[in-house]
Amino acid sequence: MHHNVTPIDRQRAALIGNVDLFRELAEQSSDVLMLVTSSGCVAYVSPAVTAMLAYTPSELVGRHVLRFVSSDDVIRMRQLWARVRCSEAREVSVECRVRNQRNDWQWLEARIRWLPNDGINSARWIASLRDVTERRQLEQRLIAEKVRAQATLRAITDGVITVDSSGCVDYINPAAERILGWFADKALGQSVEAIFPLVQSPRKMPGKTSLAALAAWFHSMSERPVSVRRREGGDVLLQMAVASVADSDGQPQGLVLTFRDIAQTTGIVRELSFRSSHDALTGLLNREEFTR
Repeated sequence: MHHNVTPIDRQRAALIGNVDLFRELAEQSSDVLMLVTSSGCVAYVSPAVTAMLAYTPSELVGRHVLRFVSSDDVIRMRQLWARVRCSEAREVSVECRVRNQRNDWQWLEARIRWLPNDGINSARWIASLRDVTERRQLEQRLIAEKVRAQATLRAITDGVITVDSSGCVDYINPAAERILGWFADKALGQSVEAIFPLVQSPRKMPGKTSLAALAAWFHSMSERPVSVRRREGGDVLLQMAVASVADSDGQPQGLVLTFRDIAQTTGIVRELSFRSSHDALTGLLNREEFTR
């Protein structure tokens, strides 16, 4: 007996083979792989979902995928899906919050691909899910620390300037603005030499040739008070300190300059020194100074 094998039969057989292969690969992956129908229901999810979200696959299959997504992210997800379906780009990456079986929220990175309609397969989306909760929490901590650090820098009376690897200013706090006469919108992106021009320096600033050379120059100049020309004219006497910023490999990435205006303090010290060695009425050297 001869059996006629139609193109549709061959297509179904190939599809079954592809699905079996997909399931085999999915079950070997540490990422969660998911097939979603055009209506948004989960058609298949790999066993790795139990380790990631504590659900069994049977708890998710047949349920709408957005039921587990934070309401704050649902609208954005729908908009992304609509954009992918209507554009030539069939793949998109997105991060969203998903409720796990313990009723906690986890951040997942989803790579979602829209599958072309083949007339047989009801699954229209394939998604690869990866847990990025720890990374997002670290990012949030770093942001919070940066906000606190910037608040501290804004509050302190010392001037602070940070310099990037190319020798340009990438941060200036309000105290530095006040001391140097440079506002942030004008200072950022300028060379540190333009923002911090020393008056009568014994050694010329090396400029952008080498960050290490620039750091060494600032270290040598921080050994004593320096006179700096303000933007609108006039000089200011500063006590300066410098610190290098390096990456995890120890390579220099920038500099942090801190400084304070010591003109008033220096004037007070000079006045006290003068009064200790001169008569208050005549302004001449006093007896103690003559007997030294």
